[in-house]
Amino acid sequence: MSAEGVFVTGLFEWYCTVDDVLRLLAGHDVSAIGDSDGLELRIRGLMPVSMAAIDAEAGRDFLLHSGEVVTCDGRGEDRLMLGSLGVSPLLAVHSVVVDGRELSAGEYVVYRPEAVVRLRSGGTLSGVFPEGLGNVEVTADWGYNGAPQEIRLAQARLVAAQVLSECAGDRGSVERLRIGDYAVEYGSGGEHAGLIERWVTDARSAARAYRRLRLAAI
Repeated sequence: MSAEGVFVTGLFEWYCTVDDVLRLLAGHDVSAIGDSDGLELRIRGLMPVSMAAIDAEAGRDFLLHSGEVVTCDGRGEDRLMLGSLGVSPLLAVHSVVVDGRELSAGEYVVYRPEAVVRLRSGGTLSGVFPEGLGNVEVTADWGYNGAPQEIRLAQARLVAAQVLSECAGDRGSVERLRIGDYAVEYGSGGEHAGLIERWVTDARSAARAYRRLRLAAI
């Protein structure tokens, strides 16, 4: 599958907000980062790498893809399983083009919850998408207008873990934390090591859950 289209995040610059991170850090001494402006600047600086880490773990992003052209291979079957290609949740299908010819809306049916496009019987394609490499193009809207709550919290936890590890020093017993690949190296003991580990582990689990495709038979 390949895709071209417009990526729209609306009002959402990242999956979480600075306030989401600050709520996790409430009650912890993060003065080593600086004043409130310095803390906000550090949090914002961690947003891109933490967002990329979430996407890498999930094997997908959590943006809104509007009017995106998804190129698929025809497999001689009556359906396109867009969900198995990562195109989910499916919001709308605007067109289906097979070997350069656009199908009429009456020639196929869209199952949005399952992210499946299925041909109706009796159409010009004899009920199957002909075999070919990249011979089917689907223009669709899919994704999220604002990340799911568990993904929002996962990014906030990754950022908070990094900030707390930088502030804790010996008390945190976290010698190194690389949120880009979730690598954490711990010293012995530590006041915050358990919390930091839990935040990173929970963030990783939340993102990884989205690798599990929930497909249904149609």
